[in-house]
Amino acid sequence: MGTSDSEDIVDEQLLTGATGSLGAHLLHLLSSNSSGNNGKILCLVRAADDASAHSRILQIVASRGLEIDENRVVALAADVTKENLGLSASVYEGLVKTVETVVHVSDLPPHPSLADVQAAWPVHFASSLVSFEDQIRGTFELV
Repeated sequence: MGTSDSEDIVDEQLLTGATGSLGAHLLHLLSSNSSGNNGKILCLVRAADDASAHSRILQIVASRGLEIDENRVVALAADVTKENLGLSASVYEGLVKTVETVVHVSDLPPHPSLADVQAAWPVHFASSLVSFEDQIRGTFELV
């Protein structure tokens, strides 16, 4: 079964870190539909609820002078360090069944021992492995 060039691709994509600098730019690019993909972009955002997550995305994107296709972007309040990404079982199972692509650029809160460091993955080679526990757990939960 082949597909013609005129057919649209519907590939649901999961994006972490959409409220960070790199993530906001990736969201802009993913939602621009330059690849012909018309699937939803599901953004996992640290927030109290989905509405707050959506508001955070819109605020960050606007502050960077970027535009997104809001019809394709779905914001989900989540915590990638928790079981099922901090989502309800039904939402998590829906993601497992529909997501084709995961783009993990999440900038998780730093380990408490790195409270003065802004980036979640500091590049100074002075941190112990345990300081990356939340980032590693988040990656594990996504896999």
